[in-house]
Amino acid sequence: MAKNLFTLTVKTTTPADSELLVGGTGSANAYNFTWTKLRNWIYAAGSNNFTTTGAIFAALGNFNSAISTPIITVNETAAVLGTEIGVDYRIWRSGDASAFAGVVGFKAEGTWTTTASTRDSTFFIKTVLDGSLIEAITLSSNKNLSIKDGTADGTTANQASFYVLSGEMWVKDGGGTASQLSSHPSDAPEWMYDDDPMPPQINKEMNDFDGIVRYTNNTRKNILIEKQFAGETLPTGDAAKITFIETYDEHNERTGNALVKDNWEDFQEREYQRSLDLIAKYEQAKKDFKPTKEVKEFTQIKPEVYVKVAR
Repeated sequence: MAKNLFTLTVKTTTPADSELLVGGTGSANAYNFTWTKLRNWIYAAGSNNFTTTGAIFAALGNFNSAISTPIITVNETAAVLGTEIGVDYRIWRSGDASAFAGVVGFKAEGTWTTTASTRDSTFFIKTVLDGSLIEAITLSSNKNLSIKDGTADGTTANQASFYVLSGEMWVKDGGGTASQLSSHPSDAPEWMYDDDPMPPQINKEMNDFDGIVRYTNNTRKNILIEKQFAGETLPTGDAAKITFIETYDEHNERTGNALVKDNWEDFQEREYQRSLDLIAKYEQAKKDFKPTKEVKEFTQIKPEVYVKVAR
């Protein structure tokens, strides 16, 4: 497959709008396409050089019968765990430069090969906090939606918000009430389910480091409290119990699940090593960085847009 790489170089000496057009034909994965306008470049004094290098396919129409997409962007780095491809959004800040507003894209969930089963990806959204990009939301290939830890916003009328505190999902309504999402597990012991048309509210808690699972039947607890205050006869045996605790091993044997107890010290060591790996990757990226060669000055009063296409 041809790489379809090209370099776009635009130069202007005065603040102006320059429309960037790319023409010609090429091939992406053996499908023909026609280049079209990529974007409008807006220049300001002191920021009049733009050089873009990469594989960007801007096409009119379909690439094939299954997928209709006008633009394809390619990261030609051999994919390993965490390799990303995304769209970088920026907003002009006070001064003479733009600043990160966010990134939307995908990242590899492992090393990709020619075998299709190795190619899984996660969708991500990165927002900006205190000037730094922070991964906020991910959607993995196995359909797991994850929201990263944050803080609760203030109450806004006619609006509800979801957020995560210490790994727990919460919802806040427009009236200012914040609630941890209710639980209705189906794998509690049978004696915890009463003859009721509505599923009971049963909190299920698990701790990987203690290796413990705990169920609490809040619906039954409230009914027993009401009966006690009313002076009614309370049930006995399993019908009077509201909690159930078991180890991971006992839980796995009873349900067929495969919970695995973790070790706190091992977990801390993994996190420490992951941080070292990220630092090493960053340091290597600084060594590998090669600045783009500066474009020579043009003498025209109204310079044209120059496009160089590598074939």
